[in-house]
Amino acid sequence: MNNKLKTLIITGAAVGITGMGVIGLGVTAAQAQMNNDSFVSSLASKLGVSEDQVQTAISETKDEMQAERQAEREQAISDAVDNGDLTDRQADILAALEEIHQEKHDEMMDMTEEERQALREEKQAEFEDLTAEEREAQKDQMHEERQAEILDALSEKGLDVTADELDELHDAMESLGIHEGKGPGGKGGPGGMGMGGFGPMH
Repeated sequence: MNNKLKTLIITGAAVGITGMGVIGLGVTAAQAQMNNDSFVSSLASKLGVSEDQVQTAISETKDEMQAERQAEREQAISDAVDNGDLTDRQADILAALEEIHQEKHDEMMDMTEEERQALREEKQAEFEDLTAEEREAQKDQMHEERQAEILDALSEKGLDVTADELDELHDAMESLGIHEGKGPGGKGGPGGMGMGGFGPMH
């Protein structure tokens, strides 16, 4: 895609997103998808380009930004090991967690959009009609279940890791200001993937 056209589209997307504001937590996955489709259609019309060009530019930019963040994260981890702030074992655990996340991501990408939407709405439904206290309890339970899955996945990769080790690694990454990356075991909202595949156990 022409770089000038891509820049124009992304600039328009950034302005549009700022104008739209933050979507509330009560918005369903279907409504969010409708909002996104409407936004892409509107932006394409204003810029005089096709919807496919807008979607391609947005997707390419997201991929580029993710690759840049990943490279920065890997360099930060390498520097932390060199400086003695992280151990080689902790770096190995982080590398394995990244692999687990990628495998989970690939599984999601193999699903149809309808299947992914159904899964998101199923997760959201688990939080419907719950009090604030019940929501927190549900989040804690989901977090512990996801972290147990992560420990099993790490074991399958030849790393026998304890929950305490994950807690220590989580704290070390937080103190170093290194973003843990997305993974399937952290704490998040309904249907969220959480951070880094792990987080402190409760």
